[in-house]
Amino acid sequence: MSNLNDVALHAGGCRHYTELFARCPNFHLDTAARTMLAGTIEYFVECGWEDRIVYGSDLPYASQPYRFGQVVTARVPDPIMRRILGENMGRALGLL
Repeated sequence: MSNLNDVALHAGGCRHYTELFARCPNFHLDTAARTMLAGTIEYFVECGWEDRIVYGSDLPYASQPYRFGQVVTARVPDPIMRRILGENMGRALGLL
């Protein structure tokens, strides 16, 4: 098993990553996706993968208030939201 942390960019709306998440503990996805479906963040949190979701802004292509709103309106506890908005990426990069 590799120690490399992988991040699937623009993958936030893709629930088909479930099998990959189950097999690869260093696999992360960002929230930037044109088709982020309501409930996707909650789905991954319910699966126990909240430490592998990282905020993605899709800058400069997406509306930043819209993209940020997609994430902060997810129904997850504040400590998990803090992880998604920055702490998870910090850990993936070895900064935390």
